[in-house]
Amino acid sequence: MTRRLFAAVVCLPLFTGCAMSQSVPPATSPKLLARADGELAAERYERALKLYDQFLDTYADDPGAPRARTMRNLLSRFLAAQATAGQLGQTLATREQELAERQAEVERLRTERDRLRADLERSRTVDSGEVERLRQTLAMQEQALTERQRELERLRTERERLRVDLERLRHIDLNELRR
Repeated sequence: MTRRLFAAVVCLPLFTGCAMSQSVPPATSPKLLARADGELAAERYERALKLYDQFLDTYADDPGAPRARTMRNLLSRFLAAQATAGQLGQTLATREQELAERQAEVERLRTERDRLRADLERSRTVDSGEVERLRQTLAMQEQALTERQRELERLRTERERLRVDLERLRHIDLNELRR
């Protein structure tokens, strides 16, 4: 019987200590909120967002919860804007490459048009059937050039719009996030 009592006395703190350690939160609400604020100040936004989420999950009724919720929402929007800015930057780079390719094609078409005009002038001495064929070819080349010029103008407009959007996203006021 004394052995059982001794075993119970020795094991009781072990069992209750294990149970108690699971119910204690990892940090108090002010410490957790301060850690989240510290991560934000250090510009480790992903970590700060996780800590604000952890704070709100653990201490939803805490007096600091409204501020934590606001900071979490601002940080979430900031990270989304940052991701969008990155995507817009990639899209802009792609559009600029496409624009350069279109400009090269426009130049090629202009050269071809000029060559065809020269051929047309030379062909005035050639039979009328050949002249008509060259005129049709020239008309098709001019139509293709016009279409390419329209496409080039559309791409220029889109590039400018993307640049404006990217600049707007770059000027997001980070001071709101640090308050």
